[in-house]
Amino acid sequence: TVHWAWGGVTNGTLVSLQQAVNGVDFTTFASNLAVETGSYPWDVSGLPLTTFGKWRVICQECGAGDENNSPLTIKNQSLTVYINDTNQVGDVFSLGPGAVTNSGVSPDSPLLSPEVALQKFDLTADDVVYIDTGIYPLTNALGLAVGLAGNVFETGSTGQPIRIIGSPDRTNGGTRIIGMPISTGACMTIRQARYVEVENLALEGSGHGIYLEGAAVIGLSDMRIYSNLVNGIYSVSTRDVTVRRSEVWANGYYGVAADILPASI
Repeated sequence: TVHWAWGGVTNGTLVSLQQAVNGVDFTTFASNLAVETGSYPWDVSGLPLTTFGKWRVICQECGAGDENNSPLTIKNQSLTVYINDTNQVGDVFSLGPGAVTNSGVSPDSPLLSPEVALQKFDLTADDVVYIDTGIYPLTNALGLAVGLAGNVFETGSTGQPIRIIGSPDRTNGGTRIIGMPISTGACMTIRQARYVEVENLALEGSGHGIYLEGAAVIGLSDMRIYSNLVNGIYSVSTRDVTVRRSEVWANGYYGVAADILPASI
């Protein structure tokens, strides 16, 4: 449901509502509404995936109106997100360099930062995030965060996990996530999430390579986790963690550490 405020016109003035999945080309989805109605159900079930969604209310008599200030994400199917740096050597997922102005939802329009991508999209079951070959320095202590963030709860489901996948091209360095060198930080944090699979990432340079808290059914495959200040994998109150074909070395304390039961790795 969309809502609008009004003023400067009389009761009974008619308005139209318009939508634009690309943020530019508007089409009308409702008309001849009395302005004092103030709200209307907006059915987006038939709209394609977009991160540029907009709607606006227009006075049918005078042409005045307004639109939402920030683009909306409209998602009616599973999401595939693409991330790339500006160097295309060794790329396996993306068809172009990453940019902050890209949509991130097609191979030819990858986002530049995995941090920004995971903040931009609320991930759910069967969503996939591809992070292409490159080096990605992080700017926040939590690193790549999946799970509970504010009031948003991200989780997968049985047979449909959230998947975070890096490049398998180790000849060109693969996907390297460089964390902030803070002992309480992590290259990646999975908190209060279920059914998450992480593959082919190199996690280095933070407090922990990956920090798991209150999570369950987490898979880590083909990982390289090294040169972190404290632990490579640190699990707190987390169960059913599976580590496959991964290398964990040269971390400050432990390669794998579990604290506060229950924990199962």
